Amino acid sequence: MNELSSKRLATALSMVTPGHVVCDVGTDHGFLPIALVANAIAPRAIAMDLRKGPLQRAKEHVQESGLSSQIQLRLSDGLSRLERADQVSTVIIMGMGGHLIARILQQGCDKVLEDCEWIFGPQSDVAFFRLFLEQQGFLIVEERMALEMEKYYVLIKAKKGKAKPMTPLQLRFGPVCLEKKDPLLYPYLQKEEKYKKEILHQLQQLPLDLTNQNRIEQIQEKLSLIAQGLSYYKEENDGKQRTNQSTTH
Repeated sequence: MNELSSKRLATALSMVTPGHVVCDVGTDHGFLPIALVANAIAPRAIAMDLRKGPLQRAKEHVQESGLSSQIQLRLSDGLSRLERADQVSTVIIMGMGGHLIARILQQGCDKVLEDCEWIFGPQSDVAFFRLFLEQQGFLIVEERMALEMEKYYVLIKAKKGKAKPMTPLQLRFGPVCLEKKDPLLYPYLQKEEKYKKEILHQLQQLPLDLTNQNRIEQIQEKLSLIAQGLSYYKEENDGKQRTNQSTTH
């Protein structure tokens, strides 16, 4: 198996439906489409990037892999160089902020097959992006988290479809991550809770003017959502503790 050293890329690869033609937007070095084709997950792929430098490096890596006949490289702003005739059924957009990914999706949505699956890796504004998907008629069908270099990432797979409106908790931490109790969501929530409590403590030491009061309220709202997220794991952890206690007696 052609392994990917990046946990994020490996997670994205695991979410692609085998047999789909894939378009990787912002391909950078081209490692993801190479792994998809080399491992016979995708019969062919299109690797796109806005910048000439990364695309040239991707071209060199594709040539080294011997997969030039199955991987096309295109200089493209988002999906502008994609055509319906390409018959792409999976689009991957990672390594960008949620607002930029939303723009790319909005501008290129009509260039893929009707039942196309989309795999997103927003690096910021994730709650905004989930709300955008909901408003644009997309259904989140899968979510997985990845930990790379001590930073947590979320990968979202979506398809066109009707979904229930997400709650603030689901928008922030992911409906599927919460439902399936993603193993990385729990330590992420703990880390976020500790960080937000430190900020809250610092703010509470400052003079209580209107600006600080607003910031304190915002942090408290975020801590409330984090507590709700942690409660998803409480019953499971309590059950494990009871099991451990019963086996030690």
